[in-house]
Amino acid sequence: MKRLFIGIPVHSGTASEHAGRWRNDHQLNLNRMSWAKPENWHITLFFLGDTPVLQIALLKQLINESFEGAHPLQTELNGAGVFPDERNPKVLWLGLTNIQPLIPARNRLGDLLKQSAFDFDNKPLKPHLTIARIKTIHVPVDTVWNLWTSPEHITKWNSASDDWHTPCAENDLKAGGSFLSRMEAKDSSFGFDFTGVYNEVKTNELIVYAIADGRKVHISFIPVGNSTTIIESFEAEDTHSVELQKNGLQSILDNFKRYAESKI
Repeated sequence: MKRLFIGIPVHSGTASEHAGRWRNDHQLNLNRMSWAKPENWHITLFFLGDTPVLQIALLKQLINESFEGAHPLQTELNGAGVFPDERNPKVLWLGLTNIQPLIPARNRLGDLLKQSAFDFDNKPLKPHLTIARIKTIHVPVDTVWNLWTSPEHITKWNSASDDWHTPCAENDLKAGGSFLSRMEAKDSSFGFDFTGVYNEVKTNELIVYAIADGRKVHISFIPVGNSTTIIESFEAEDTHSVELQKNGLQSILDNFKRYAESKI
């Protein structure tokens, strides 16, 4: 299964200038933003979610049929805002106008997806560029730290999809200490040990570790009132695309958020 969406790439020098200023604005940023790279900006047409790999070839065919003869179009920036609302911001966006030429092709694609029995989110199109994502967990930082680092809790949330799990975990949480999480498919078809050694540990603040292959991971825990922002950065490996690795990490963070917030 692959977690998929269908989007149109967008290139905008003006949007890049805005994003650059915001990224360097200390009061706005406060280390809470995960900034989207300009080369990954897009207009999302449909979100499909988990999709069987065998359906990807058909999906590409339907997209090509729907957009045959399509040409690049000019859009204009139209305001900025956050999703879902200012009290609980998770996404910083820039609005776009003049996207009417996309509508007929998008409608054709939606019809073809339905005819081919694809499961997808058919919400009305709200054209925007996602500039940054904000991952805030509505749990105090000391509780978040305990749930993140205790083996009995790690086994409950540490998976990127519903068909994987972590049946056991070990954690010696100190500089020079090691950790192990056993990652397995629930049907026992595949599994591996995710291991590493801690370089730095600051309780309720920071974890830095090196994975067995030498790549480093930095995790910051930032208290925001009674909530906590987690920022996790990693050195990508060469076997899979960076985007695929980011999506896997995001899925694990989403699982942790659900688990942590269920504990209060």
